Amino acid sequence: MTGLQLTGILIGATILTLGSASVFTATLWLWRGATTLLTFGLFCALYGVRLLVGEDPVRAALGMTEVHESWVSAVVTYALNVPFTLFLQSVIGRGWRDSIRWAVLIMTAFAVGAIVTELVWQQPFAATRLNSALILIALALAIGNVWYAYRIRGVRTLLTDPIVLAGGAIFIIFIVNQNLGQVVVPGTNVEYIGWLVFVVCIGYVVARSVFREQAELASVQRELETARRIQLSLLPRQLPTLAGVDVAARYVPAAAVAGDIYDVVTIGESRLGVLVADVSGHGIPAALVASMVKLAFSVHADRADDPAQVLTSMNHVLCRHLEHSYVTAVYAVVDMERRAVTIANAGHPPALLHRRGAATVDVQAEHGLMLGLFPDAQYTNASVDHFAAGDRLLLYSDGVSEARDRAGQFFDGERVAQWLPRIEHTDAEQFAAAALGELTQWTGGAGRFDDDVTFVFMEAR
Repeated sequence: MTGLQLTGILIGATILTLGSASVFTATLWLWRGATTLLTFGLFCALYGVRLLVGEDPVRAALGMTEVHESWVSAVVTYALNVPFTLFLQSVIGRGWRDSIRWAVLIMTAFAVGAIVTELVWQQPFAATRLNSALILIALALAIGNVWYAYRIRGVRTLLTDPIVLAGGAIFIIFIVNQNLGQVVVPGTNVEYIGWLVFVVCIGYVVARSVFREQAELASVQRELETARRIQLSLLPRQLPTLAGVDVAARYVPAAAVAGDIYDVVTIGESRLGVLVADVSGHGIPAALVASMVKLAFSVHADRADDPAQVLTSMNHVLCRHLEHSYVTAVYAVVDMERRAVTIANAGHPPALLHRRGAATVDVQAEHGLMLGLFPDAQYTNASVDHFAAGDRLLLYSDGVSEARDRAGQFFDGERVAQWLPRIEHTDAEQFAAAALGELTQWTGGAGRFDDDVTFVFMEAR
């Protein structure tokens, strides 16, 4: 084995391995760049195959004759033009006046026609000259479209990166030399050197881009984790205790940060204020508004004993600051001295009340308008008298009732209401754990929900 043969085998194996890895990765990644990676992998793999079967030691190891090598090389030569032009189209687009798209169609038609014709005539490489001419035209189109996209339209692509441009220039020189009849080094195929340089340049730029994206993703994840911790700090670290009532809450964000928020505050020695609110939308924008809701609620703590007045004041604040979102909320004040509950609602799922021993659940259906939309909106109080021992009250967000099973069916409000008479427990924490467990099982048991899940449960003692 000569040094030149060894070099060709090593380069061919390297390009084939890179191409195969790219194809395999593209089949696993369902992202926008998968087409580019797939077509890049295909033309690299095909070129690697052609390069390997062109070396005598490889043919001898595979038991191939020169006739076999001619046919494999001919078929691969025509076929690899298709993924190469598809690669150009995935990077550049359809091109000026659909020129790249037409190149793809012409190359595909030529590859099929050339392979079929040569098989019928039993003459491999009969269409070599036409193939060389088409390759030179395709390269000219690629150069022209890259220049057009970058200089005229101002579009940057993978092929406009300086490193890829340098590698592409070397690649074009070697390809042109080969297809003009090996003008520079007569009798010696050095085309693979240009291929290797071009592939290495593209690989470097892609790897650099991936590492940069990973670094940016890690930075975003750190910021999201910081935001998550800040948002969790806005929630009660420990629920306040009040003689005569047992309280438990559950809060499960659908993402790192959530649009749901709840708060439980003591009002004097015998009253408890409970707020559950839900911001429209998801993610960071909703989380920022949720923080605003928490602040708007906190600054009106001096009037926390009047739910309607609290919601009215919060609405005034939010209307001044919100533009493209709104908030639903329910606020209840539990007065254990009077054994009464006062509730106000702003477009939120209704509070649910279950009397001890009763077969049905009372739905507190009093509704007001959502917060943050109408400055003049008015809210009214609904009163629940005789909140006796064993009576239960549940406030929840729509992420509970809108949790879906695998068939897409909602958990719905009726199933939520049936928690109150059906779930047996010794304290509020056991009830909350059982309710969340049932909801998790409904959605498939993974503990992930499409929307934020929040509820606060209270039972009179």
